[in-house]
Amino acid sequence: MPGGKGMENTKATILLMGNSGAGKSTLVNSVFDTDIAKSGTFGIGGTTSRLEIYTNKILGYRVLDTKGLELNLLQQIDAIGQIKSYIKETIKQGEVDAAIDVIWYCVDASGKRFFKENVKQIQAVYKIFPNVPVIIVLTKSFCALNEREENESEIKETVRQCNVKGKIKFVDVVSVNSVPFITANNETIPIYGINELVDKTNEILPDAKRTSKENMDRGKIQFHEKHANIVVATATSAAVAVGAVPIPMADAPVLTAIQTGMVKAIATIYDVDTSIL
Repeated sequence: MPGGKGMENTKATILLMGNSGAGKSTLVNSVFDTDIAKSGTFGIGGTTSRLEIYTNKILGYRVLDTKGLELNLLQQIDAIGQIKSYIKETIKQGEVDAAIDVIWYCVDASGKRFFKENVKQIQAVYKIFPNVPVIIVLTKSFCALNEREENESEIKETVRQCNVKGKIKFVDVVSVNSVPFITANNETIPIYGINELVDKTNEILPDAKRTSKENMDRGKIQFHEKHANIVVATATSAAVAVGAVPIPMADAPVLTAIQTGMVKAIATIYDVDTSIL
C-alpha cells in the first residue's frame, strides 16, 4: 500500500538544485527538521562535492543536496559522480529503488530572472538521470500575489523556449517563502507555498513511493507547528530590537504592528480567515 508502514524502505528521492543564494538551505530547513533529520554526508574531499542528505520520515522524503552542480564542468561531473555512487551504495544496503524521483530546482525570486543557463544545468543532469520530473521552486517570494504569478509565467515561458525538444519533463513552478519576512512597514510576510510544493511532489511520485493522506496530514501539522514557532521567534526578535533603541520614540504603534502581523502570519499558516483580525 503506497505510503504505508513500509515507507521507510521506499523513500522518495529528491535532487535539490540551484545556484548559491537561491534559498536551498532555507527551503530544506522549512521542509526538513535539519537538527535531527540531517542523516549525514556522503563522499570524501572538499565540501563543494560532498553530498548532504536530509530526510523527512513522516513524508518518506530524502533530499540529496550538492553544491557542485552549480560550478564548473569538472565539479559538475564530480558532483554527479557523488550522486551515482550514493545511489549504488544505497541499493547495496538493501533499498532496491533508490533512483531520483523528482528534481527541485530553486530560483531566487528577488533576482527576477530565469536564464537559459539554468535550463542547461537541468539538461546536464538529464543526460545522467533522464525523464525525472522537474519542479522549479521560486524561493524568497516576498512579493504580492500578482507579482508572483507574473514571475511564474515568465519562468514557464523561458522553459518553453529553451526546452523546444521536450527533453526536460517540466511539471510546474511553485512560489514559496521559507521564512517569515518583516517589511519596512512592520508587515509580516508569512511562510507559504510549502504545502503546495509537497502536494505537487506527492502527485507526481510513483505509486509505490507516494505518501498516504494520513502521513501527508501529519507532515503538514508538523510544518504548521514549526512555521508558527519561527514566526513567533522572528516577531519577538523584531520587538526586542524596537525596544532596545535608546532614542525616545512611540514604541507602542510599532510593537502593535509587529504583534498584529505575527498573529495574521500564524493565522495564514493555519488557513484561518485573517479578514476578521
